[in-house]
This record gives sequence, structure tokens and C-alpha cells, in this order.
Amino acid sequence: RQPVTKHTFRHYRVLGKGGFGEVCACQVRATGKMYACKKLEKKRIKKRKGESMALNEKRILEKVNSRFVVSIYFCSYSQKFVLLCLL
Repeated sequence: RQPVTKHTFRHYRVLGKGGFGEVCACQVRATGKMYACKKLEKKRIKKRKGESMALNEKRILEKVNSRFVVSIYFCSYSQKFVLLCLL
């Protein structure tokens, strides 16, 4: 397994937008597998006091195992963003 960097994924068009950020289609360069990448802006999360909601979403996605709910593949963060890659 290789370390995940910002160059691991190729980002495509925006699939949707929400209160904290946007979701775009992305592809793992090495395998060609497609995912949905949810990019949350830390600034927006903090401004709307949504820290607990964002953290709860991540925790729930890690625990849920259903064909009707997306699964979390990868989670990362930088100084400005939180990135959730969903399968």
C-alpha cells in the first residue's frame, strides 16, 4: 500500500455542493477506481459551528456497513480542508 498524497487522485467535475464544501468525482491514478471526494472547508465548518457534525459524519461513515449508504475509503486533512473519499 502506497502513501496517499494530493497527487494520488485525479479530480473531475463537481457532483454537488453543500453548506461546508463540495463533492466531486475523483479517480485513483494508480488503479483507475472512481470515488466521490467530499472536500470540506475548515473555515466554513468553524464559521457555522459544525465541527461536531463533520466529526460525527466521519465516525458514522466509518461504522456503517450498508449497500444503501456510501462507505468511507479515505480521510485526509490539510490546513484549509478536510477530504473524505467515499465509495
